[in-house]
Amino acid sequence: MDISCCTISISPTNWLELFTSYAEGYRAPTLSEIYNDSRHFPGSYFKPNPNLQPERNHTIEYGLRLHFDNKLLANDSLQWSTAVFDTKATDYITTIIDRQRLDTLSINTPSVVIHGIDSRINYTTPWFNAVLAYNRTHAKDTTSGMSISSIRPESLTASLDVPLANSGFSLGWVGQFAARTNRSGNDKGKDKFWDPIIQQAGYGTNDFYLYYQGNGRLSGINSTLSLTNAFNKSYTSSLGIPQEGRNIHFKINYRW
Repeated sequence: MDISCCTISISPTNWLELFTSYAEGYRAPTLSEIYNDSRHFPGSYFKPNPNLQPERNHTIEYGLRLHFDNKLLANDSLQWSTAVFDTKATDYITTIIDRQRLDTLSINTPSVVIHGIDSRINYTTPWFNAVLAYNRTHAKDTTSGMSISSIRPESLTASLDVPLANSGFSLGWVGQFAARTNRSGNDKGKDKFWDPIIQQAGYGTNDFYLYYQGNGRLSGINSTLSLTNAFNKSYTSSLGIPQEGRNIHFKINYRW
């Protein structure tokens, strides 16, 4: 995606920053969105769409940031930021599922408005780092008035990272909690395929990980061993697609 933007910020004190920004974006469709014809999930296949057009958008954002040091514990840092955004997009690329044929397809929606709020609190100490992030986003097709179903519902994400002495290892937890979807259809409560709007249930998942950051002779190496969806929660995305159950992932990276 290509982005051009400008930002204005004001800091009336050393702990407060007020900001606003304007950005214009351009996103070409990916090869997967254009040509993918593989199986998505049992009974559903991706359908190629070689006619996809690039997406263009412009966004206005405004918000504030607070930053405090050494307030609760020695050498701690508390940061809080909140931003409200408003986006207008043309030829917006989104994913839909035709529930009659169960095809999964990427399409252009001619005109879309997206607005919402992002808020984040980050508390750091020498012993742990905790983050709490909140997002609420609404997206609507301005022609039909229908919701864009691929937008994630209202969500809260929490994480805790605990370094293990000076070993380079740290233990962590990430919890992701999403509300029930709140999609809107036409005046008869139907989607663009004239199927009844189905709201997906809210859910919560928990991931645990062991992270290693190399130092000295191992500098440049980092790896993560993760247990995702640790309690094997059964849930679906906002599109109604079943999501991955409990799984183990191992990643290793080397930079030079």
